[in-house]
Amino acid sequence: MLAGGNKNNLFLNPPQNGEDGWIASGIGIKSNKHTSSIFTEKDWSNNLDTLNNIDGHFVLVKWSNKKLFIETDPIGLRDIYISENENEILFSTRVDWLAKAHKLKINFNEFGSRWLLFNQISNDSVFFDVERIVAGKKASISLNGHDVKYYNYNWLPDEQTKEIEIDEFSEILKPLIFIGDKLSLGLSGGMDSRILLSFLLGEKINFGTFTFGSPDHPDSLMAETLVKDFNLQHKRYNAELPSIEDLITKIKEYSTQTVVNNGASAIFQSLNYSLMHNKHSVLIDGCFGEIYRREFFYRLYFKGKKHILNKNAKEIIPHIALPHADIFNNDINKLMSESIEAKLDFWFASLPSAEKIGIENWLDLFAIKTRMPNYFLHEQNIIDNAVTSVMPFAQLSLLKTLFNIPVSYRKNGKLLRKLLKKNYPILEKYPLVKGNSTHPYYFNSFQSRILSQLRKKTNKNIYQDNSRDILLNKLKPYILDISSLLDFKNSEIYDTQKVKKIIDGYYKGNSNYGYALDWWLSFELFRQNIG
Repeated sequence: MLAGGNKNNLFLNPPQNGEDGWIASGIGIKSNKHTSSIFTEKDWSNNLDTLNNIDGHFVLVKWSNKKLFIETDPIGLRDIYISENENEILFSTRVDWLAKAHKLKINFNEFGSRWLLFNQISNDSVFFDVERIVAGKKASISLNGHDVKYYNYNWLPDEQTKEIEIDEFSEILKPLIFIGDKLSLGLSGGMDSRILLSFLLGEKINFGTFTFGSPDHPDSLMAETLVKDFNLQHKRYNAELPSIEDLITKIKEYSTQTVVNNGASAIFQSLNYSLMHNKHSVLIDGCFGEIYRREFFYRLYFKGKKHILNKNAKEIIPHIALPHADIFNNDINKLMSESIEAKLDFWFASLPSAEKIGIENWLDLFAIKTRMPNYFLHEQNIIDNAVTSVMPFAQLSLLKTLFNIPVSYRKNGKLLRKLLKKNYPILEKYPLVKGNSTHPYYFNSFQSRILSQLRKKTNKNIYQDNSRDILLNKLKPYILDISSLLDFKNSEIYDTQKVKKIIDGYYKGNSNYGYALDWWLSFELFRQNIG
């Protein structure tokens, strides 16, 4: 058994007697009233039997008495894959490493929701004959008989017992922010990172900040304003693209490790994290803070309420659809489309009914169950390879409070706005950034959405991100080359004429094909790497 990667996120207790031991990849979090710390080897040893109740993101492998046990964090921020055949049992936290051992074949019944919706909505593996261990699921392996058993887990919040007050919410969140002695905040122009900033400024401690991307992006501009006004240490990372050969290799690794989580141009973000490799600070950011502002599945809430109450999966699908690129043949498209309804039916059966807990609570629980292990997890995997990073808003102890916060208090960020006002009210004078544009702080969610849509239509006061075009133009010779190979032309999954239309259309000047080409390139490099 081999374990490696970022040494700051790897903990192990090697066997003293030649038989018993454990390895933890990722981090556990120990909190007290005001601060928290990352698990030490001793902390892991003391919590091996209580992993379903701790904060953090991790995969734990332990062995004893000729048996091996595998477990993951209960929320779903890290995962591991197990492959069985007649002669051996293989397991790895990285798909690209597993693919080196044997050829992986995509199960499009599972992959369908990943390609056609916001993200995958099942927690199963997208590969045939490969089991995915995630969100508290466990596996036990008999080392003598090569017998593997799986144990499912379904974390659900306690039934509402009382309404939580802002001070209680703040007391649980605060220690998750003050984690370790050296902190660096991912500072953007959004509400969630500003909440974290309000805590840090309120305590007057030394900490650093950082941003990614172009200096002209609204997030960078707002971050520069804030760090200047509050005299903060700040670093902006904006990685340059490497040579074509290195770039192709890095996109292959990224797309495979994340199971095509994004288009190929998302490599810019991954490259930025690599610039921070071996930094000793603990990075914190506002990811998943949207859950406390009722931002997830906004469209479904307004257009699909009755379908949620009626558990009508077929009618829900159009309201969560986000197809990435029309590149597959009719048989594959049919497989992917037909599978989604069954995945939704699974969640209707597994979660408390919307009638019982309310539509908004059902949607937020659905977001935790599907967004966390199928989008945020994959990005966490990439980040863990480079740095030690924590998402305070995505921790179990805080998520347990979510459903005791009245929905009316979560809508339009009312809870977080009150928290900001309590912590550091001067931050209210700074506008907020949503996507590629800026809006006044006092705008609610609906108003900021309308303003963003108007600006998109008029192209006024909105940042134009050209990173996708930079990437696709740099890789033009490579894209034209691989689309002319027999391996592509004889593919059993592609509609090659559709793909050629996308490629030709983009390089003849129609930028509308850029989105689809970006996603096809990500998938194609993933396909090459697993085969």
